[in-house]
Amino acid sequence: MLRIRLKDCPLFPGLCDYVQLVGGATLTAVRALQQNVADIAICWDGGRHHARKDQASGFCYVADCILAILALKRHIPPSLPSSEIDYPRGKHVSRKPRIMYLDLDLHFSDAVSEAFHSPTSSIVPQILVSKRFQEKYNRKNRCICHRP
Repeated sequence: MLRIRLKDCPLFPGLCDYVQLVGGATLTAVRALQQNVADIAICWDGGRHHARKDQASGFCYVADCILAILALKRHIPPSLPSSEIDYPRGKHVSRKPRIMYLDLDLHFSDAVSEAFHSPTSSIVPQILVSKRFQEKYNRKNRCICHRP
């Protein structure tokens, strides 16, 4: 069941349609990239980086960033020509693509970071933030922030 924080996510007429349209637009953009229909795909109403799979938060009603990353992480089909993928020794293998998520907003993309955080991961992202931001989020144990 979806939880909505009414303080920062007010209900409005057409909310269910809105969620489906934003999620559908995001998946359409992913599909265009995966099928080589486009080199760049932009979902202008996307970028909802505070929503979780079961909770709307921060004026974000649909977790479309997470949805896009999960869809992009699916295996690359082995039917692509070998000129597009460097197969080892000419074999056709499928592999998961590497995805880089870059959030250019002025505040922390908490839901996306939480969705893909893994204590066993060998990849450690570096998050550069102000001291005030760092103190606020370290108190809540939501992220590990590194400063150079």
